[in-house]
Amino acid sequence: MMRRRACLTLLASFFAIAGCGDSVMGPDDISGRYELLTIDGVMLPFTVIQLGDEFSEVTSGFLQLNSDGTFTSSIITSSTTAGSTQTVTESEKGTWTQHGNQVTFTYFYVAVPIRTAIVSSNDIVWIDDNLSFMFKKMPASD
Repeated sequence: MMRRRACLTLLASFFAIAGCGDSVMGPDDISGRYELLTIDGVMLPFTVIQLGDEFSEVTSGFLQLNSDGTFTSSIITSSTTAGSTQTVTESEKGTWTQHGNQVTFTYFYVAVPIRTAIVSSNDIVWIDDNLSFMFKKMPASD
């Protein structure tokens, strides 16, 4: 119950910020690599589901925003069943656009092709399946 209430509060905050329109300025250049740090405020690994000794968790992920308006995202999950662990990497590609502090991601090959996130100078937060995903911008490598 507490987790659901926290998710609803976070979702309400997301829409309140998103509704601010053009008066909210975002950073000028958001291109770069962002590493997934937390899901619903919990550091990775994040347990998605657990039934006894069987569980599935998100272990890592990233967003790569290219300056040409394209992106790649990747989420790595591991599932443990009967003591055996299987790791799966799910990667997607698409395009992105920025309007103030909002970023719209249009995926090429997913059921819900458009997602919106909030960007600040160093992080991106998006809500997906009632979960909050926080990505932190990594320093550019030389």
